[in-house]
Amino acid sequence: MSKSAGRGIQSIEVGNRLLVALMRSGSPMMLRDLAQEAGISAAQAHAYLASFRRTELVEQEPASGRYILGPAVNRLASARMATFDPMSNINARAPDFAHSLGVMLALLVWGPVAPTVYRVHDSSQSVNSNLRPGTTFNLLNSAAGRIFGAFDASPAVAERLARELAGATAKGEEAAFDSAIAEIRKSGYAMMIESPVPGLASIAAPVLRDGDCILVAMIIGPRAAMEVQGAGSPTEALLDFTRGA
Repeated sequence: MSKSAGRGIQSIEVGNRLLVALMRSGSPMMLRDLAQEAGISAAQAHAYLASFRRTELVEQEPASGRYILGPAVNRLASARMATFDPMSNINARAPDFAHSLGVMLALLVWGPVAPTVYRVHDSSQSVNSNLRPGTTFNLLNSAAGRIFGAFDASPAVAERLARELAGATAKGEEAAFDSAIAEIRKSGYAMMIESPVPGLASIAAPVLRDGDCILVAMIIGPRAAMEVQGAGSPTEALLDFTRGA
């Protein structure tokens, strides 16, 4: 903390280290590992986590006893997304956009370890997808993930991509991804057919500020309707939506 930030409360900063450790992990953590990551004793960590559980910032898995971030974190994140401009602008326009186009619209940010949905707007038509806030996507095989791969140069995205490529089974996966990313940077959008659900297609585009990808908008609808190109197409409508954010 810089001196100009003023006097703070040490216990809050220690508790924050526990929450940051859970955020970075992306998976449930044991008490001893959390304590080590935060630089405190297990007894201290347990006391903090007991309070965090009461305030729903943290949950504990019944079977394993491991700790995960709780629902209060989602509520805080949603409140931030609703008020931070230009996210407040795009959030306000999103319901009408999804309804008029007849698609499901998901808004995503880069979460602790992957592209993460923070808001979903249902369409005026039924779209058979169980997409919900908190859903994550990979980089290699999702429209939203490829947008982050194309427009987000942060180390977190590079690390995620390296892990996915290391676990890829298809030959030439990296070359295919690089080729797709080059095309996405030219066109400004990514499309995936039969993804995330058979019979559907998804199209994603970035919302950029000063060259940074601050969020991704992804629409999902019937494949036949989504593959239409040209003026008035879902792709053009999505690009207008994101560029007007």
